[in-house]
Amino acid sequence: MDLETILDDRDRLTRTLLAGTLAVVSLRSFRKKNRLLGVLAGAGAVGLGYTAAVRSPDVTEESDAADESVRDVETTGEDGGMRCPACSEPIVVGESRRPNANNQIVHERCL
Repeated sequence: MDLETILDDRDRLTRTLLAGTLAVVSLRSFRKKNRLLGVLAGAGAVGLGYTAAVRSPDVTEESDAADESVRDVETTGEDGGMRCPACSEPIVVGESRRPNANNQIVHERCL
């Protein structure tokens, strides 16, 4: 058995046990007329039970691919920092900046 499979099985078992525990807490709370705790525990039981029953794909693989497309930023200059297209000065962290009409990041004073 693969280590990831073992860890995945343990994770699923833990979520199932926690969902069962929260379901019991929810039922006891409803019997004691504590509806708020019953509703919250029931919602937690449903959420944990759903994630234990449905096997979701690795989110990290999808997010890495999405991050690469977002990181497409034009940087010019030797330091690799952003430069204002209007005045050609570097844009420093903390400076106020905004997109212009062409959707390029420029200094606020250069607008």
